[in-house]
Amino acid sequence: MAAGMVVALAAAAGCSSNPDTGATPVAPPITTTAVAVGPSTSPPAGAGTNIPPPTAAPTPMPSAAYPPLSGFGAVHELGSAVAISDAAAGTVLSLDRIEYITCPLQAGDPDPCLDGYRTRIIEGERRDFVVAPEVRFTYWEQPEIYLTGGLAKLREFVANAPSNMVLLQLDQAGRVIAVGQPFLP
Repeated sequence: MAAGMVVALAAAAGCSSNPDTGATPVAPPITTTAVAVGPSTSPPAGAGTNIPPPTAAPTPMPSAAYPPLSGFGAVHELGSAVAISDAAAGTVLSLDRIEYITCPLQAGDPDPCLDGYRTRIIEGERRDFVVAPEVRFTYWEQPEIYLTGGLAKLREFVANAPSNMVLLQLDQAGRVIAVGQPFLP
């Protein structure tokens, strides 16, 4: 399977480097982690969320599959943070998964790109992730000016601005150890 992904990435890279072909490069599909719970709705506060233990360590996404965030490190999931709650498993972050698609700017495009990218919510892909108590939250205050906070700041961010795009970094056990808010114009 890894060899197939390498071939697919090499083919995608070849397409994106030739602007004369007219092909629209797209990011490879986002992989699913074992920590995530299948399609669901946000749990009410205090509800017991069933999050199975991971069966394998999370795999980082290719860098073309998410917007850049300098110094963030490996990205394992991308989506809109829609809720954060306490459950029997610990603090749980609910995420509506997003597909990030790079695309060329073309005049007259009925679905125009914004500075070379599009985002699309993947329907039915709400996932819940256990958040480590020592989570690092990187967010922007102004374009290209980033601040760092912890779990309290992450809770405030999700409560005040639900559905903002975030990147997740997971540890070997599948817990969220870092959340980043990339700047998108």
